[in-house]
Amino acid sequence: MTLKPLLLAILLTCSSMMLAENMTEPELISVRPGSLDELQMKVSGRSDIVSSKREDKVIHYVIENGKSTYYFTEPGHIAHPSAMFRGWAKRSNGQSGFDQRAWSSSDNKSDFIHWARQLANLPLTSP
Repeated sequence: MTLKPLLLAILLTCSSMMLAENMTEPELISVRPGSLDELQMKVSGRSDIVSSKREDKVIHYVIENGKSTYYFTEPGHIAHPSAMFRGWAKRSNGQSGFDQRAWSSSDNKSDFIHWARQLANLPLTSP
């Protein structure tokens, strides 16, 4: 094992933890019913993802070696249907930076906001 991949992994983990500690509120967006199904199909159809089902009725997708992640609620979750993106993205001004956005068509907005804030406080590499 060479030192370079290990250092890169340590750097990515540390920077993700620092970002999570200094994170601002996620952008919360209300969407029409069905649009999150379309987004989830698009995300899950990518060739560069790893997905896992969590015990709390959430499916977690990691994209591009941990630089970006999506969370989607499943039926039975208190904030369903909702989704959240956290990761590096190109912004409208052309610059890249860390973003986090949460979408929901749930009527239960308080549980959606609580769920999104919980995820916003996790290190980017957390499932």
